[in-house]
Amino acid sequence: MATYPERRAALIEAIKKPVSFASRDSYAGVDKLKGMEALIAALKKEALELVSNSDGSFGTDILSMLDKLQTLFSDFDSEPTGVKQKLVAEAAGLVGRLLNT
Repeated sequence: MATYPERRAALIEAIKKPVSFASRDSYAGVDKLKGMEALIAALKKEALELVSNSDGSFGTDILSMLDKLQTLFSDFDSEPTGVKQKLVAEAAGLVGRLLNT
């Protein structure tokens, strides 16, 4: 069974990977990014379970980030390309800050 730090890192990676894909090469993949709203909801559910079952080692910072990401990616699939680029840039910043904690 994975430790809390390993599971936390896996949650962050699950978000980082599609955000990195969408933002590389001047956001060339942003219109191919689909299903982020569902992904964030699933990751948030997992994080809530981990936080409630941890001894505090999991941290609640990831929940705060997931709340913000859930707001960012709400209706993402229906947004125009320019808006998607801005949302992905903001998401990348959130993920970057979390990686540095």
